[in-house]
Amino acid sequence: MPPQDADVFKSMLGAVKTAVDSGVCPNYAATKRRHWRMWLAYCGRFCIDPYLRNTVDPIPLLQVFAALYRDGTIAPRKKPVKSASVSDTVLSVG
Repeated sequence: MPPQDADVFKSMLGAVKTAVDSGVCPNYAATKRRHWRMWLAYCGRFCIDPYLRNTVDPIPLLQVFAALYRDGTIAPRKKPVKSASVSDTVLSVG
């Protein structure tokens, strides 16, 4: 990306983040941060780049993450969760 475009992109990204942060209730934001921390822990355990750089096909990595979350292995209460919770968590990571 050309430097001038990178500056515009970085500025827009900051504006979008500010807008999202101001439009989201604190509990929702905290839930999303928890999802990200779970993803980071999962990636650390399996030596996966959490940003999936240089990952040709990220789908299997996300599927295993979802399966472990669904069966409770990495869920907050260590109990099986509903599929809607799983999809919400995977979307948060995305």
